[in-house]
Amino acid sequence: MKREAKLRIVRDLLLLVDSPVPLIVMREWGGNEVEAVEAWAVAAHLAASDNSVRVPPVPKCVRAFVRESIHSVAAAKTAASKAALAAFHRKMVRR
Repeated sequence: MKREAKLRIVRDLLLLVDSPVPLIVMREWGGNEVEAVEAWAVAAHLAASDNSVRVPPVPKCVRAFVRESIHSVAAAKTAASKAALAAFHRKMVRR
């Protein structure tokens, strides 16, 4: 796949998670950054739909464009998952 086509796909994925990044900015990213952003955007989108997906940290190159709501949802889900896991563990230890 040509680089420009890949960047447009990743830009569209970023729009799904309310993180618009201009193509002119994305053209400055290296291949590893594009891959990291793609993985993050897909995971963040899936996690926002109540799927149990581990969301990687937001790549540095895209942090300035990420809306706070994405961080809040991911943080809340992580906290809820940790609380549920801790409660389950406590229940199992009591047995």
